[in-house]
Amino acid sequence: MPVAGTTGVTTAQAPTSGAGRPTVSKQQWIYVTPYVKLGGQKSATSKKTGPAPFIRMSRPSILMVDPSPESVELARFSLWRSKLDCAFGWFEDAEHTIESLLSPQAQSQPETLPFMIFIEPRLPRMEGLELLHLLRSHPSTQALPVVMFATSYDETDAARSRAAGASDYIVKPVDAREFMQVVSDTVARWLPVGSKKAD
Repeated sequence: MPVAGTTGVTTAQAPTSGAGRPTVSKQQWIYVTPYVKLGGQKSATSKKTGPAPFIRMSRPSILMVDPSPESVELARFSLWRSKLDCAFGWFEDAEHTIESLLSPQAQSQPETLPFMIFIEPRLPRMEGLELLHLLRSHPSTQALPVVMFATSYDETDAARSRAAGASDYIVKPVDAREFMQVVSDTVARWLPVGSKKAD
């Protein structure tokens, strides 16, 4: 069921794999922390792909910009398991991220922006570094913690990211448990005081 006031955002009870772990598929985006798939989806009433929605979160929110559903699911599951009290949203590309975060509405209401952003440097079409430059050039997003969350380490890319204002440059661990630990530890570092654990 679409969430009121949004385009192409769905919520559902978390389906589980055979091991009992919440899963996410291309057909049904879910949230537990809660989790929101943003941008580029078909709405319930239109066959056309809608624009990236502007979402007002009731809790501190994290945004992940990454084309990999596997990375997104691991990140979401790590926050659900750690019981950090925060919302979780995902864009698969820079274009939808810009359309949402740098919209006039978002810039006029900075309190609705995510409190931190994970960016995969290797994005389709527009690179993550270019997205970082754009975020740092706008007053409403220039101070947001932005972590470059890379699939592999590139010394030049890491140096350029830090020079452009990245809060950190982290390589995604190959091991799933280590991956989830890195995500939860990184989020906990910037999570506002009083939002460390959900009830």
